[in-house]
Amino acid sequence: MFAEQICAALNDQGYSINGMARAAGIQQASLQRFCTNQGGLRLAAAEELCEKLGLRLVKVMGPQDLADYCKEEWVDSGKDLWREGVSDTFRDHWEDVKRDFDREYEDEKARDWKDHLFELDEYLSDDEADQEYETWLAAYDEENYEKQLDECHERFSDEFDEENTEADAYAAFVQEKESMLQESSWALLTE
Repeated sequence: MFAEQICAALNDQGYSINGMARAAGIQQASLQRFCTNQGGLRLAAAEELCEKLGLRLVKVMGPQDLADYCKEEWVDSGKDLWREGVSDTFRDHWEDVKRDFDREYEDEKARDWKDHLFELDEYLSDDEADQEYETWLAAYDEENYEKQLDECHERFSDEFDEENTEADAYAAFVQEKESMLQESSWALLTE
């Protein structure tokens, strides 16, 4: 695998075996055998070759390493970023839901006022109607607005929490980290 990656980098960068052997100070025959899996290279020669190709040796994470890394990263920063994002998203969505709630509440209040007037079964002058409306409105809002708003907020929170669980966020976080690490998990990386 080591030889294959070095030789692939050599080809990807357009070097010939002769040209790279000269540039790295390695015998051409040794590099030829190395690239055809017929021989090895001294460590100093491999180091010089990697330096010329801009490669570096890195540790490849195993499944347990990745799990430990993700847990640590999640606790250190991922969870806080997720909470912050959820909080912002919640606020943005709640503003829309509250705007709709207020509009529906006002429509319902207007219907209830009409019903209230019909139930009075008496004629009111304009001044009496204004006074009755002010009294009725204060009592109506006090009795209904906060209670209905709290119920709406609770329903929204429950639905939002079901869609945005920490477990789902952590799974997405791990998947993102796995993808990122798989893309960079070659034993040799181009710098």
